[in-house]
Amino acid sequence: MAKSSPWAPFRIRAYLILWLAQLGANIGGWMQTVGAQWFLVEVGASAVFITLVQTATTAPSLLFGLPAGVMADSYDRRHVLLAANLIAAGASTVLAVVSFLHVLTPVGLLACTFLLGCGMALNAPTWQAVIPSLVPRKQIPAATALGSVTINAARALGPAFAGFLVALAGTSAVFAVNAAAYVLSVVAVLTWKRPAKRVGRREPFRSALFSGMRYTKAAPHVNRIMLRTALFIVPASAIWALLCRWRPMAACTWVRVATACCWPAWASAH
Repeated sequence: MAKSSPWAPFRIRAYLILWLAQLGANIGGWMQTVGAQWFLVEVGASAVFITLVQTATTAPSLLFGLPAGVMADSYDRRHVLLAANLIAAGASTVLAVVSFLHVLTPVGLLACTFLLGCGMALNAPTWQAVIPSLVPRKQIPAATALGSVTINAARALGPAFAGFLVALAGTSAVFAVNAAAYVLSVVAVLTWKRPAKRVGRREPFRSALFSGMRYTKAAPHVNRIMLRTALFIVPASAIWALLCRWRPMAACTWVRVATACCWPAWASAH
């Protein structure tokens, strides 16, 4: 059997549209993080508030990652994707409007950032689960790899774009770009038409959640992946928070660029 081209999934219109939407949303998310931290520096917020931006962004993934995975398996994934992007679009739009009106406060910023993180936490497992339904079976490895590209490219490009935009137009413009990216993501999901599938009897939410936890506990390869991920993310998050307290645009940009370059090589080597 001939090996599938790594770019073959881009020939599928539905995959290409959703992939571009994911890339735009991920870039907007990283831009928003830098814009939020710079806004807090401008208003003279304490160091605690500045470092809490990182917490507000990543805490939803820790809190809701497992329930989001259950929802991706138990409900219509198009609807779950739509709900996730609507949450993120709503939070980012409110943040942009409040910022342009000059009534944004540090607490309000953290609240909107947390809601945005909730949308991202719900979106991530659903997007991974959707990929096999978008491309032929032989293209799934290539489609999954291209999906990872959106994360790493956004991590490298988002903070850099945010730095330029903050310098040119201020933090409100960064929030507006992020809101526009998520609105376009909502539009992309709405344009995704797929054949209706008959849904069988769903496993109860709680039962499905504990089944997933039991599987994870009993799967050594999953445990190894989770351990390596934790060993990387925990210290990296601390470095991001500390450096962003010092100089949000420059420090975060270079640290995330380095992370984007080093993480794929580290993961493949292990």
